[in-house]
Amino acid sequence: MVHLVVCKDCDGDGKAEILVSFEAPRIAIFKWNGSGYAIQYDHTWNGGDPVIEGIDVGDTDGDGIPNVVAGAGVTHILQWNGTTYVEKATLPTYGEMAVECIGDCDNDGKNEINAGNVYVDTNGQPYMEWIFKYEPGT
Repeated sequence: MVHLVVCKDCDGDGKAEILVSFEAPRIAIFKWNGSGYAIQYDHTWNGGDPVIEGIDVGDTDGDGIPNVVAGAGVTHILQWNGTTYVEKATLPTYGEMAVECIGDCDNDGKNEINAGNVYVDTNGQPYMEWIFKYEPGT
């Protein structure tokens, strides 16, 4: 089951790709090839939580290259390396993520990642919202 579709430039070529999240802990990125959309990337995080609406695209570390964020329990940060998307980092979130937004939350000229869950495990984990800021060297 598809949960969310985002249309943004995921690979830094100036053209928007289509990013799709699924009930499974899975995302797929589709790229226009001149005559149709082909799968550029398709990944499932085995053992992860459903991605729901938890996807976005933006420069999260100030290097001028877009990152894809996907919440599948933990928040995965992916970046295009010219051939495929590689995982650059994971952030310590949990639950089914309904929020993964990239933007300048504190108006300092640098993007942050705002993440929030909508469903949590039944072991007493609270509903949470996180804001993550990239700090070089940490």
